[in-house]
Amino acid sequence: MKPIKINAIAFQDGDGCWIGQGIEYDICVHATSLPQLYKTFEREVTANFCINQKLGRPALSGIPAAPEHFRKAFEAAEIKFSPRKQDLTQPVQIDEVGVVEEAEAA
Repeated sequence: MKPIKINAIAFQDGDGCWIGQGIEYDICVHATSLPQLYKTFEREVTANFCINQKLGRPALSGIPAAPEHFRKAFEAAEIKFSPRKQDLTQPVQIDEVGVVEEAEAA
């Protein structure tokens, strides 16, 4: 299976937690640090894979793209990074993360 690549934005909320918002898929997670955010996002997407597989549906079935303002925030992000080396054995790859000061609420 060819890995699914997902882009995301990351920003801190008022309490200092990091929020990760997918771009191609409207998946949102939170964590206490950027490295933990990546792991949490990957875990949530993998859980969706497993659930959809048990239901006989394609991976990420039924999850629409995030609202357009998140894509615009991603494109405008001045800081972007790839969380880790690409591993073709993993079904999900967080391709690039844009760090933004804040994202407009949905």
